Amino acid sequence: MKYFGCAYYPEAWEKERWETDFRMMRELGFNMVRLGEFNWGKFEPEEGVFQFDEYLEVLDLAARYGIRVMMCTPTAAVPRWMASRYPETQKRRADGTRPENDARQTFCPSSPKFRFFSDRIVTEMARAFRNHPAVVLWQLDNELSVEAATGLCVCETCTKRFQSAMREKYQTIEAFNRAWNGAFWSGDFQSWEDLKPPFRFRRGWKKEYLRVQGELLLELVLHHRDLLKRANPDWVITTNNPAMTYSDIRLDTLFAELGYAACDTYVSCDNIFRFRAFWDFYRGVAGRQQNFMVAETGAFNQVTTEPDSYDALKPWLWEMVARGAESVLYFRWRQSVMGEETHPAILPWCGRPGNAFRTIQRIKKEMDSLPMDVSSLPLPKTELAIVHDAASGQYHASKGSDALYLATNRIHLALTAFGKNPDFLMLDESMDLSPYRVVFLPLCERVSPEIAERWKEYVRRGGCLVAVTRLNLLEESGMYRREPYPCGMTELFGLEIAENRELLNSQTDANMGVFDISSLPKSSTQLRCFGGTAGAERYVEEVLPRTCTVLEKLSSTCFAGSPLLTRNSYGKGMAFYVSAFLDVTGVRKMVRRVLEECGISLPDAELPPEVSRIERGEYRFYMNSSSRKVSLTEKISGKILLGNAEIRMGDSMTLNPYDVLIVRASGTSE
Repeated sequence: MKYFGCAYYPEAWEKERWETDFRMMRELGFNMVRLGEFNWGKFEPEEGVFQFDEYLEVLDLAARYGIRVMMCTPTAAVPRWMASRYPETQKRRADGTRPENDARQTFCPSSPKFRFFSDRIVTEMARAFRNHPAVVLWQLDNELSVEAATGLCVCETCTKRFQSAMREKYQTIEAFNRAWNGAFWSGDFQSWEDLKPPFRFRRGWKKEYLRVQGELLLELVLHHRDLLKRANPDWVITTNNPAMTYSDIRLDTLFAELGYAACDTYVSCDNIFRFRAFWDFYRGVAGRQQNFMVAETGAFNQVTTEPDSYDALKPWLWEMVARGAESVLYFRWRQSVMGEETHPAILPWCGRPGNAFRTIQRIKKEMDSLPMDVSSLPLPKTELAIVHDAASGQYHASKGSDALYLATNRIHLALTAFGKNPDFLMLDESMDLSPYRVVFLPLCERVSPEIAERWKEYVRRGGCLVAVTRLNLLEESGMYRREPYPCGMTELFGLEIAENRELLNSQTDANMGVFDISSLPKSSTQLRCFGGTAGAERYVEEVLPRTCTVLEKLSSTCFAGSPLLTRNSYGKGMAFYVSAFLDVTGVRKMVRRVLEECGISLPDAELPPEVSRIERGEYRFYMNSSSRKVSLTEKISGKILLGNAEIRMGDSMTLNPYDVLIVRASGTSE
């Protein structure tokens, strides 16, 4: 692993303790520490007065113990003097209130005064730390979010920025009204000045406001990137983000601009399933498949106090690393004695090594005993991909719907059950589908003509495209198009869809099957919803076949007898369409049928949901994220480098509770 470490807040602890902490970090095998997050009040205790001497001492200690530093711009938490003296730097919410100064992400992203102060603190930090050898990497702000926990800013400056953006996009108020269907509910605007938030009922309107606010925030942090790069061009700059398929900031744009992605990952036994997709997603979010960083992960199991609960840290760490995380940082070094986040950490508040410390130390020693550095291995190779539509992600976020998130995770879950770990591709005109035999399109609601032509060419050349409902039915504004969809691609899929329905009952899966929660181990009980809403699952379309072949039909709902799964030959390839939002079992059946139609070889037995299998070059990784022993049908065919010492070449695969098995392919030179 490239960097292994934790977040550390030296300002919260006695100065006499600092060296002890760094010595213990080194004993643990750490080589990176994350510093400076939220520390603006200490860096600038009074307006225009900067104090970096103590942090320079911390950096010297880090360097002495061979630990590199990921420095954070502290802009997510403004100092108290700023909020009280310059209230215009803080959000103004729809009810006229401003956030209290005991929270983070309270600032207004368009405030000229805030931008002045934030630019200045970043510039001063860059000047203070630019020549220190310990600082190699920067995190911008923290978990960027427009609304966050403090709400949406609707101040005069933000409103004017929104009005200006709409004027630039639509040119005339008449064009704006047409695009937003303003005539409904007598909602036409007479002038740009009338266009003011909040938009409580018009979801598309709120989506547009969120988009503009996201662009404001993106503009702010990318300017801070430029200030840092100006001070030291060698610094690697990223930011941490806890989102995946929905965000009020375009993650594809953000990380493509930064060139390197980092995510925050808080795993538990009940959500490990969705994080597998999360890590694969971050491997591709910057627009190409590459290693990424986990900037935060918990050093504890959040939902259990069972005796072996700390053992779960082992398969979780290996899942991150095997899927492309070249660096992992735990949050945090020491448990806070008071404040917002007092959950367990690597050390308890007393500072003595405990269960988490010993578990991480054991995992690191095992990792160091291996003959290879996993982060230097080739990334997982796959013939399958999932396309992520970030624009639709923004739309779904503003609707309060997890539909895109659910659809994506269920496809990913089905693929990994067959031992297939897909890449994620960002939906844009530069996307390259050529390395993949099958590409899935979950809820790609707005597709440009250029992308549609790219997809057609991919299928003409022999590729297989699988669209999962709602394909290109919306205009950019969020309005439904005025013709049957998938607009511009009806010939490609050999069908038309002119009607859809959000169901008012639980009949969602037709003859593809109903998910039986009792068939999975206890730790899998969250698979049904992944935290989503029940309404997100209740969607079905009526398909009017033209040239397609019907593979499955709906056996219930108002569209009973209508195609559920279709296949259309187009050039040398095939285009499939799925017309209903399927549950976990339904998606798995659909994926199996599609892959078989496309000639993809599949194992006879699926992997249990708690087990992952990932290949990196000549190495194969198996992770068991459950507290039960698991036996697989496949046999060992290589040298075991880590894991169950009782099994030998030719034996059936057996994984002990929370075990990780690493096998090097047979015939590989030592």
